[in-house]
Amino acid sequence: MPDTVTDDLNPAQRAVIDHGLLDSGFDVVLQMPTGAGKTWLAEHAIARQLARGYRAIYLTPLRALAREVASRWKVLFGDVVGVFTGEMTGRSQEAFVNARVLVMTPERLDACTRAWRSHWSWIPDTSLVVVDEVHLLGDARRGARLEGALLRFRRLNPFARLLCLSATLGNRDEIAAWLGGVGFASDWRPVPVSWHRLTYRRATEKPGLLASCVASCAQAGGQSLVFVQSRRRAETLASSLRAAGLAAGHHHAGMDSPSRRALEDGFRDGTIRTLVSTGTLEMGVNLPARQVVLYDLQRFDGEDFVPLGINAAWQRAGRAGRRGLDPHGEVVLFVPAWDRSIPNYESGAFEPVTSGFANPAAVAEQVLAEVGSGLARTRAQLARALAGSLASSQGVLPALEPVIDSLLANGLLDERTGANAALTVT
Repeated sequence: MPDTVTDDLNPAQRAVIDHGLLDSGFDVVLQMPTGAGKTWLAEHAIARQLARGYRAIYLTPLRALAREVASRWKVLFGDVVGVFTGEMTGRSQEAFVNARVLVMTPERLDACTRAWRSHWSWIPDTSLVVVDEVHLLGDARRGARLEGALLRFRRLNPFARLLCLSATLGNRDEIAAWLGGVGFASDWRPVPVSWHRLTYRRATEKPGLLASCVASCAQAGGQSLVFVQSRRRAETLASSLRAAGLAAGHHHAGMDSPSRRALEDGFRDGTIRTLVSTGTLEMGVNLPARQVVLYDLQRFDGEDFVPLGINAAWQRAGRAGRRGLDPHGEVVLFVPAWDRSIPNYESGAFEPVTSGFANPAAVAEQVLAEVGSGLARTRAQLARALAGSLASSQGVLPALEPVIDSLLANGLLDERTGANAALTVT
């Protein structure tokens, strides 16, 4: 298995290695642009732990990326790589034990820490947890589960180090300080990227402007990724581009996995020149393009359409520029002429990541997880556990007592009082 540093490192990778960050013994938060080689650094760190006889976990928010990474690492590391993204079964317990590199989603690690007794055969042997796309901590729906899983894992195995990776963090040093670690940032990119604004006066002008935009890119030998706000728009726009004679497809989470993979493969081999997608492609899966078009400056947050943040815009923009194929990449913003409130996306002034624990409902779920796992059985133990959260360090953690009282009132918790006071999940 690989455990050597090659001579062809890029400037960002070389700086990380030269500073000894992967072997410092500290938790580390690395902020580097998409395509700057974060995955190689994770591979190198994992290889070092395997060589020392330990296990490593690689967390990714996307199942598709988990499969992609595991497929590559099985060639690199051998049969010691296991993928854990689906429902747990009796046979999967044996798979956990046999794996030395565990590729999983945050939700899977969350489940493992809740049922930690069933996983005690491998948790203490893990010396490294790589958290890819660590800005997920700020996600309204998934961030709290990632944070809760990390909190529990660090108590179960305080000797494991965290290697956190992201391209977009507005408060890198704050997150590093929360972990008691160090932060590192580089703005080096393998392919320089330019930003352009395309202004329209009426929404009906947008499809025609898009067709011209991506056609010019295709005629020059490039490919385009177009990001839109909804599944229906992805399908409609791809259909209109095909009607205009362009090789286009659409991609979104509502499609089955084989269909998505077929589109991704078509884009990689060049048979699809333009891929219209929702935010499903903004993270993880390796699909670079010469041109990234931000057709909509809104996104769906699970409940409503909200303005596209600078972090999300740069996650999408990070796909611009095919290394070895393009001398430069291009990001095109579709901007309405009448809207003067459009953020200065080009600045790269990323928003800070705020803990998902700021939501009392998320704290309630974590209280149930803590009590159900047996890691916290009293109000005082819960308070100590959550005092280590990012929310606590940011001063946004809701008051705990009302959350516990609400769970008791709704029959989700029972409480025994007296000398042997304890909370139990009903």
